[in-house]
Amino acid sequence: MTVKISISLPDQVHALAERAVAAGRAPSLSALVAEAITLCYDPTGLRTLLDQLDAEFGPVSDEVKQEVDAELDAIFGPDTTATPDAAA
Repeated sequence: MTVKISISLPDQVHALAERAVAAGRAPSLSALVAEAITLCYDPTGLRTLLDQLDAEFGPVSDEVKQEVDAELDAIFGPDTTATPDAAA
């Protein structure tokens, strides 16, 4: 089932969405918004995206994960809730 709604977007966001559709990244604005909401708020949507990226580019290396962790620690401070296994 599909529900038709009306939304308001800032001009910059609308332009970005229009460019994405024009570039073929989504068949329509509605499809783009639906995909964005799914990726942001449905955990299985994000998992699907991550799986697609892994399939296309390969998994993220441990070295890159460590670099990202260090950058996030520099910005937000160390994650004291992480276990040693979670950091790997």
